[in-house]
Amino acid sequence: NASHRHAAEASRLAIERAVREHLAAGAAARRAGDASRARDAYLRALAQNPQQADAAAALRAIEQQQMARTQADRAARARSMETLVAGAKSRAQAQTQAESYDLEQRIELVRAGDVSAGLREAQAWAEANAGDREGRGRLAAAVAERASDAERKGQRENALSLYEAAN
Repeated sequence: NASHRHAAEASRLAIERAVREHLAAGAAARRAGDASRARDAYLRALAQNPQQADAAAALRAIEQQQMARTQADRAARARSMETLVAGAKSRAQAQTQAESYDLEQRIELVRAGDVSAGLREAQAWAEANAGDREGRGRLAAAVAERASDAERKGQRENALSLYEAAN
């Protein structure tokens, strides 16, 4: 039937024209950097003609670019997290060193300086660092050592108060 052949040919030409338009729109969107719009245009071209190789190839290329971008973003986030963790570790280490120095100062103050001032500082440190059993033990040992010295010198009451403070 000639009218059916004519209608089929008109449909084929309309499909080809629509595919060309969608391909052109996809290419323009890709050049503009709008991957989402380009993908939509290429999908419309494939909907018109599922055999359209250019649209399928363009969709694969867009997908590969997005995967590469996603992987690069993930790698950047991982590097960022590594940097954050390293910074936190270095800050924690610096804080630990500062706390250790702070403890050492107080121990030396108890050993060599004014006993009452040393005890006040030691007690303040012990209250501020209640979870640091090792540091508290070192402070107590320094105070007990000072008490032992006072006991050897015959200062029994002073030694007793120092032993109590060590406890």
